[in-house]
This record gives sequence, C-alpha cells and structure tokens, in this order.
Amino acid sequence: MPPLSASFTYSPSSPLPVLPVTFTGSATGGTQPYSFTWDFGDGSTATGQSVDHSYLLPGAYTVTLTVTDAGGQTAKAYQTVTVTIL
Repeated sequence: MPPLSASFTYSPSSPLPVLPVTFTGSATGGTQPYSFTWDFGDGSTATGQSVDHSYLLPGAYTVTLTVTDAGGQTAKAYQTVTVTIL
C-alpha cells in the first residue's frame, strides 16, 4: 500500500483581508476514508476536505493541512498564504 500523502490548493492565489479563501485538500495512499484538519496560521482551525477561511489582517500565514486515514496514519502539507492589501 502506498504511504499516505497530503496536498492542498487555495483560491484566490492572492487573498485580500476579510474576503474568504477556499482551501481544498487532497490525499493519496493510505486507507480511505480520510479526515482533513486545517490550521490556518492565525489561531483558527477547521475540519473538512474543502473549507473557507477569512484572514482579518494582511501578512504571511503558514497553513497546515493534516490528513488522517482510516488506519491512523497521518500526513501533513504546508503552504504560506500571503494576504495583501491592494
């Protein structure tokens, strides 16, 4: 069985403060079903494969996605989201 791996995308790619950002996680390997847990780098967390989050202030935030499979394996993916003012 291939090892569990996690990745995610987000849109829009240049988020603005207060406006929602959509994060979509994906996982391969391991044993389905998967659970998705998000840490948005600003003290907020969420669960689910696709989630929306709004940042109140501009800055660079490290987003962490943790995927857990049915067998208890975990995999993490990280990206830095930069929130800017026009």
